[in-house]
Amino acid sequence: MNIQRPIWVKKYINFGFSENWFDEVIEKHDEELINQLSQELNPINYYKLNPLDIENDSEILKQINIPQDYKLPEILLLILDLLNQFGKNSPKSDSKIYELYKFMNIDEISFDEFYTFIRRLQYTNIPQTKSYITLEKTLQHYILKTIPVKKSVWVVPYKNGKIKVRVIDLNTEDNTIIHDNKIYVEIIDIIEDIDMEYLTQGSKVLLKPYAFNNGIQE
Repeated sequence: MNIQRPIWVKKYINFGFSENWFDEVIEKHDEELINQLSQELNPINYYKLNPLDIENDSEILKQINIPQDYKLPEILLLILDLLNQFGKNSPKSDSKIYELYKFMNIDEISFDEFYTFIRRLQYTNIPQTKSYITLEKTLQHYILKTIPVKKSVWVVPYKNGKIKVRVIDLNTEDNTIIHDNKIYVEIIDIIEDIDMEYLTQGSKVLLKPYAFNNGIQE
């Protein structure tokens, strides 16, 4: 799928941002998600956001649109990566920040608010913040990259070993906008010894999304 870069991306480039300033965001995130949210992702929309505590920012959470089949942490991480790149490419001098403010013709916020926004991004190492690290771990452990099909067979990591499993139930009824639920499986084979001696072929267990995100479908 090709991403149609929004007009606002090109506008920042016209001001002087790097030609590929938005590419790193594209490389790290789902293209369909970016396409669906493209017009909403203009960094200016998040000028009040505190990247140190994004998951508890009630005002930002209210305005976020969550497309079907996606989870809130995916959106928040996308926004943080966007703001990280925006901060890196923003001008450093006060006069240039003012030029950017005038160039973008921003009426809805004052220059003081815009200046504070830019400096906050520049002075924050976003990928090292607790919020960013927590969201990354949530994506890795609790959100499925690929939804397993019932009766499909997977080899997955489990309890310091590896097991081959058959999916019994996706357990999707109670999924939330925050995470996917554990998936109910039957163990077909124990490929590498696991730290659970009472589990054998035929045992049924619940697996976190992490197992499938780091497993292989056969």
